[in-house]
Formats: sequence, structure tokens, C-alpha cells
Amino acid sequence: MAPDRQTVVRAVLARAVVFLALWLILAGANIGDFPAAITAVVAALWASLRLMPPGALRLSPAGIVSVAAHFPLEALVAGIDVAKCALVPRRSLRPGF
Repeated sequence: MAPDRQTVVRAVLARAVVFLALWLILAGANIGDFPAAITAVVAALWASLRLMPPGALRLSPAGIVSVAAHFPLEALVAGIDVAKCALVPRRSLRPGF
């Protein structure tokens, strides 16, 4: 079943606001960047609607709890691994390769 028109309009407006806010946070509010901002927002909105149509997202409370439980542990393990790579003198780091 396809979502109704009101659902689609809400999804488009909500995503456009989020993408514009993200642009303003990252690039700032410079009037000279307005054409680039609009282009980026429209491109992100198109890709977002194409990859995840309105009404396709189903949030699961169990899934949210699972991610929230695993994320801190995985972040800690990754941080320790990066610290070991950076601080152990025997390992030669070659960033970008």
C-alpha cells in the first residue's frame, strides 16, 4: 500500500529541513553559499526519497535497545585499537594507504 499524499509531503518537508540544518551546521549561513546549499539539499532529498521511500521505515524498540547496548562497547574497542595503532612504535602507520 502506498503512503497517502499527506505522509509524503510531511516526509519531504522533514527531510528537507534536516538536510538544510545539517548544511547550516557544517558550512554556516553565508548568503554566497545559498545556490550550493539548495543544490546539495535537493540532491540529498532526492537520494533519500529514492533509497528510503516515505513509510518504509519501521523502528523496532528491541532493535533500538540492541544498538544502544552494543554501540558504547564497540566504540570503546575501536578506540583502544586506534590508540594501540597510534602509540605502539613498532607499527608503522601509513595513513591514506
